[in-house]
Order: sequence, then C-alpha cells, then structure tokens
Amino acid sequence: MGRKCFQPNKTRDITGCRFGNLTAIRFDHRDERVKGGPHYWIFRCDCGKELVARKNAVTSGNTKRCSCCATQRSAEANTVHGGVGTRLYREWAGIIQRCTNPKATSWERYGAKGVTICDEWRSFPAFREWAYT
Repeated sequence: MGRKCFQPNKTRDITGCRFGNLTAIRFDHRDERVKGGPHYWIFRCDCGKELVARKNAVTSGNTKRCSCCATQRSAEANTVHGGVGTRLYREWAGIIQRCTNPKATSWERYGAKGVTICDEWRSFPAFREWAYT
C-alpha cells in the first residue's frame, strides 16, 4: 500500500527537499503555545546560511531564501541604473522637476516660460551617457 499523505499529529518529513533557494535540513520544533501550532524547520540557503522558518511559509512559496539573499535580490531588482544618490542623478532630477512640475520652486523660471526637456533626457541612463561623453 502507498505512503499515507495525511498522518494526524505527525509532521511530514521534508528533509532534503528544496523550496526556492532553501533546502530542508531537519525538524526544529513545534509552537506548543497554539493548539496544532506550526512546525519550524531548519533550512539551509544556497548562500550557506542556516535559518529556522515555519514549514508552511517555505512549502507555500512565501519564503524562498534567507533574509540576506532576499535583501540582496530586492536591491538588485530595484536597481535600474545605479545612479540614485549621485550628484549627476540629483542634477538630472532637478532638471526634470524644474521643467515639468508646476509645484517645483523653480518652475516659474523654467517650465512656466516654456523651457522643456527633450524626450531622450527623460531617461537617466541616456542623460548620463550624454553627460559623460
């Protein structure tokens, strides 16, 4: 007869199973403060860090990597051009504001007088390329 999928009061052994960047190492504990509380497992991320996480958070796909890798991935995903925080980026953002935003402090001297910015320069990477050539 086949393996039972549902075993009351027992946790399914997921040792060695991969979920995203995480591999299940071993069962750690069950939260006894709550009746039928969640099971916590020790997982190893691809970067080598071990973490304790709720089994259902990992198996459902809500948790796919350790916090270090999640932070790094978030930073990579949100980095489009890498210019934020540079002097050139601040200058470019100021030009955009002065020429396009009626609420900007310098609008009266630029946008209100018809000063515009070319479509190409509305993209920071294009503006940066022009500035450095």
